[in-house]
Amino acid sequence: VIPANDDAIRAVKLLTSKMADAILEAKQGEETVTA
Repeated sequence: VIPANDDAIRAVKLLTSKMADAILEAKQGEETVTA
């Protein structure tokens, strides 16, 4: 097992989760603006 691979996977998961949160927040913002 190469630790760097685990770190990379962890970093990617962190980035994708942050991006997903940002997208969800943006969508919620659009809904409140259009409502």
